[in-house]
Amino acid sequence: MGYGRRPVSDEKELGRVRGFLSGISVATRIASAVIVVSLLSLTVATVIGLNTGRDLGGELFDDQIDAIRSAGNGDATAYLNSLELTAESLAASPQASGSIEAFSSALEDIGPNDLGNREKVLTSLAEEYQELYLDPLGEAGRTIDVRDVLNEGNADALYLQSNYSIGFEPLSSAGSVDDSRDGSEWTDVHRRVHPTYRRIVNGLNLSDALLVDTDTDQIVYTVNKRADLGASTDVGPISGTIVSTLVERVKDDPDSGVQAADFRRYDPALLTPVAGVAAPVLDDGTLVGALIFLFDSTELTRILTTDADFENGQFPEGGDIYLLGTDSTTRSEPRGYLESPTEFLDAAAAKGQLNETDRQLIELAGTTVLSLAASDSTATAADDMEVDAESRVSIDGRSVLSSVARLDYEGFPMYVVAEVDKGDAEQSLEEFQNLLIVGVAIFMVILAFVAVAWSISIMRPVRSLSDRLAVGATNREDPIDVPERSPIEFHRLAARFEAMAFTLRRQHAQLREVRTERLALMKRMLPSSVADRLAAGDPLSLDEAPDASVAVLAFTGLSAIGHDTHPEITGERRADLEEFLGELDALARQHGLEPIKVIGDEYYAAVGHDRPYIDHAPRAVAFVIDAFDLLAAGRMTHIHDLRLSAGVASGPVAVGLTGANGLVYDVW
Repeated sequence: MGYGRRPVSDEKELGRVRGFLSGISVATRIASAVIVVSLLSLTVATVIGLNTGRDLGGELFDDQIDAIRSAGNGDATAYLNSLELTAESLAASPQASGSIEAFSSALEDIGPNDLGNREKVLTSLAEEYQELYLDPLGEAGRTIDVRDVLNEGNADALYLQSNYSIGFEPLSSAGSVDDSRDGSEWTDVHRRVHPTYRRIVNGLNLSDALLVDTDTDQIVYTVNKRADLGASTDVGPISGTIVSTLVERVKDDPDSGVQAADFRRYDPALLTPVAGVAAPVLDDGTLVGALIFLFDSTELTRILTTDADFENGQFPEGGDIYLLGTDSTTRSEPRGYLESPTEFLDAAAAKGQLNETDRQLIELAGTTVLSLAASDSTATAADDMEVDAESRVSIDGRSVLSSVARLDYEGFPMYVVAEVDKGDAEQSLEEFQNLLIVGVAIFMVILAFVAVAWSISIMRPVRSLSDRLAVGATNREDPIDVPERSPIEFHRLAARFEAMAFTLRRQHAQLREVRTERLALMKRMLPSSVADRLAAGDPLSLDEAPDASVAVLAFTGLSAIGHDTHPEITGERRADLEEFLGELDALARQHGLEPIKVIGDEYYAAVGHDRPYIDHAPRAVAFVIDAFDLLAAGRMTHIHDLRLSAGVASGPVAVGLTGANGLVYDVW
């Protein structure tokens, strides 16, 4: 029997014999260790980065919202303060007091004869005002009698309106007329004064400017010549309006300077709500009148939204800013309404933020002011002065991050609301998160290549020695060639390996034949995998079968037969039992099952643990059914009283030897 060099097993066989991990090269392990450590470090850093980025992103959105709100607050306040200063400056000029006195004096000279045919004048005004004022107001649900608008008892108002307020299309063009050529003294004064106030109204984008004689409570002049020209603020249709309120505040406390009034509906301005500021006009310290500026939300909206140019205004995607009053309705237009009125109103109505009546009024008036209410969460935040950005419901029902603060203007209470769509904010944070994850993934791929290249370089001498050892193991005449400059440990390893290999080859040759015979015998007695493992000297390890089935037959009274000592029936019952169990074993093998054991009242058999069966579960079930049939046949008369119940479990099982020295195996 020769003891020549035996070829070293291929790596697959080595992996099976030595175990999975032992088949992994040192270079691979070094590279894997570098990658795993780096991956863990990067994972921790990424998680921290994501959390930090999310917090920073949230803070950035909060700061951005606060910046938009603060900028809007400052711009709106500056505009309103500029109106106050302009009104105060004009009221303090001699021209204001002189104009009021001149207009009032001129009206005193207008008599019944100047009016002409009173009924004809009333009819003309009624017909035109019906179309200009009353029909639009009626569509909005405000039914007003034309006589209430005209105030028939006020001859001055009838005269001025008949000469300046009708016969123009559109109505606002009445303000462009300097001289109606009626030849009156009032027109002479108007021709001198009107161009100045008209430029102011157009320059400040005002709804109107009025001069009121506080001694007579009469509106002696307006720029746009609407149905309030010449009317009284004390009696008639203008009493109780925003103009009347401003005049009363000026009269009550002229020393307080400019007075302001929040947005209200004012019939002469049709459906558009207006707010106003009024400055006292003094002559040598005596109050002679009031200068009133009326304005709608147009200029406030333009200032807040940078003329609806949200992109150049540095607004984030879905960002918005608008004003709220103390009644929680808008004082400027939201972004959604400016960009797409119909879709915005549809969304607000769908979310329950807007009823049908208010929607019709908004569509008729062309503005949401005083008609569109903020959500409860935003209104509550305004009342509680919650400045910090929080998750709230927008005015059109969207989920937003919003910040609310009181307008710095002290004339009347308003709130500035800045919002950003919550989905847009979360999307931006998600984009940051995805960017960070992609960056980490790319870094890991690069790191993997670098780690592998580095580990291969480090282990190149060891790999070279390993290759030479493999050659030496397969050819006895060819010694292991270790480079001279290799470390002394490699030379010693080669020498010891040669000695060990010679001994192992000799022993292996002697044991190979014995092992072959022993293995063949064990395979006839045990499952192949168990026999192979036992032959390899590993009786305690378990085999794992990923898909197998175990059938358990539970016989009520089975164990009692083995312990029965009745002299007349013991032998016959045991004989029938042995025959029955033998038939069960045969029946199990017929279905491909391996009988395992009988313990107490239970009989165990398994299939798929030794060799794979796709249909292991159906086989086990078929065996159980046949076992019931076998017992029901009743051929074993002395065990007819047995009762059978059964179960089948499918899934992974473990197979191994039991007992210290016996060749007995079991399935778990």
